[in-house]
Amino acid sequence: MKLEIGEKVIHKTHGAGIVVSIAEKTFNQDDGSIQFYILEIQDNGTTKKVFVPLDTANEKLRKPTTGLDRARLISRLKGDAPPLVVEHSTWNRRYRDYMEAVHSGEIEKIIEVYRTLQSLRTEKNLSFGERKLQDQCKMLIEAELEITL
Repeated sequence: MKLEIGEKVIHKTHGAGIVVSIAEKTFNQDDGSIQFYILEIQDNGTTKKVFVPLDTANEKLRKPTTGLDRARLISRLKGDAPPLVVEHSTWNRRYRDYMEAVHSGEIEKIIEVYRTLQSLRTEKNLSFGERKLQDQCKMLIEAELEITL
């Protein structure tokens, strides 16, 4: 994946950001230098910089959702999709599955986790970890939709 400065991207863990520069850094003389994309990502009103090595960019970064895909995601988020099946396993097993889905970086999976937690919340109180995860999902979804405007 070749990115340009100023290009909008989605980091699979940190969310939506913009490529602000490409830098090269030498960590030790024997290994040579490594090139990085430097991203600026908004995190709760604070700008953070994330360094992504060019050689792993394909694994960690993706292009933002656009056009028809964006409309489909909004529709899915609003609940225009088939009802969710909430698995009633222990909270730590559910949490592990949710975290795996969120860390995949796929917005569809993140929306599913968010909607599942919303559905589960109507049945019972969520654990602290599940509430925090739901907030993280909401932040990632909002950042994705905002960057694609």
